[in-house]
Amino acid sequence: MIEKKKPVIHDLDQLQPDYARYRQWMCETRPDLADRLVQGKMAWQESFLQVASQYEVILLDAFGVIVVGKEAIAGAVESVAALQGMAKKVRLVSNNASQSPVQLQESYGRLGFRFALEDIITSGMTIQGYVAGSSLRDEPYVLIGTEESRLWYAPDSGRLALQPEGVEDRGYLLVCSNRDYYGDGAMQEAVERLLGQGEPVVLLANPDLVAPEGEGRFNPVAGYTVARWLDRYPVKVVGLGKPFSPIFQLALQGLSEVEPGKVLMVGDTLDTDILGGINMGFATCLTGSGSYWGLDSKAVENLCWKKGIYPDYCVKSIGSL
Repeated sequence: MIEKKKPVIHDLDQLQPDYARYRQWMCETRPDLADRLVQGKMAWQESFLQVASQYEVILLDAFGVIVVGKEAIAGAVESVAALQGMAKKVRLVSNNASQSPVQLQESYGRLGFRFALEDIITSGMTIQGYVAGSSLRDEPYVLIGTEESRLWYAPDSGRLALQPEGVEDRGYLLVCSNRDYYGDGAMQEAVERLLGQGEPVVLLANPDLVAPEGEGRFNPVAGYTVARWLDRYPVKVVGLGKPFSPIFQLALQGLSEVEPGKVLMVGDTLDTDILGGINMGFATCLTGSGSYWGLDSKAVENLCWKKGIYPDYCVKSIGSL
């Protein structure tokens, strides 16, 4: 598997047209959503625990909320443990479709987090169920992802096309990671063949455009690649991860008696975490520890105005006890 060096993005403003697509698509299917997105009070809070303790279920994004890069955010381990000690249902809801839940449990466990396996929800976990219930179930596909994506998340391996000839007349693209950095020449050719025929379906397991690496540095991920395809090809994108509903529906499995208003979605990105949470009817909390690291309250308010997305709460980080 060939891996190239990824560019580092420092200016998130260049991604605004790409992220704006998500808001537009979701508002087109739910006419009431545009009004709901601007109703958040943006209450700035010193203590994350005081906010979270009001809710029965707390859904936490991973990158930028509990970790940045390979390090736990200061105080995050203690905050998660405190909520678990209050008998709150705390679930990790991540757009990671490149690692398995077991791998995430182990890696976050080494940092001190204690998540039960059932409480780790990844966007990759939505793939097989979606495909099985759609018209794509008998179609060949090209996987853009890691070996873990194939082993843990990909549907019917017999339909996985490894050569361009496997998608001669039909097929879809399953995007779990970044096309520019994973795959050999044959896979790249198969991708180009699919993109060049008709209006191919792209199943976007990870809609994130970038992952925060700390101090204003961001690495492009799967959503960034698909955004570039949208600039060039008439593809049909089906979002499975945040902000789209499949991952949230999966995160609520086994919690059917909990009303949406008793759920708090905590994330560092307005365009995925907060947009998706509001769409589901959850309360939302924006953290300043990831994508918007270093921005003061006025800058964040201006950002919310620009994007037309307002959270209910804002905190510096979940480590603010």
